Amino acid sequence: MIRAAGPTLTGQAVRARGTVVPQFLARHALSAPDAIGFTPANAAERKAFAVLLGDGSIRGAEGGYWLDLPRYRLVEAARARRRAGIAVVVAVIGAVAAMLFY
Repeated sequence: MIRAAGPTLTGQAVRARGTVVPQFLARHALSAPDAIGFTPANAAERKAFAVLLGDGSIRGAEGGYWLDLPRYRLVEAARARRRAGIAVVVAVIGAVAAMLFY
C-alpha cells in the first residue's frame, strides 16, 4: 500500500490537489527536462503540493518540478482502493446495525 510521507490532505487541501496537478499537465511538465518553476498560490495548495512531493507524484529537477504521471496514477488508484474498502466496512456496519435494531 502506498502512503504519503508528508501531511495528509483534508477539506480545502483536497480541492487544491485538483488545481496543482492540472497546472503541471497544462504546461506539459511530465519529465525532468520539462520541469517548471511552481509556487503554490495559497496555504491549501502548499499543503497539497507537499503531499504530492511526499508521495513521489511530483519530483524535483534542476529546472523546477515535474509530474510523474505513472506514479500519480498509481497513488490515486491506491487512494481509490482505500476509499472503497472504507465504504464497504461502513456499509456492512450499517447493515448489521439495521438488522440488530429491526
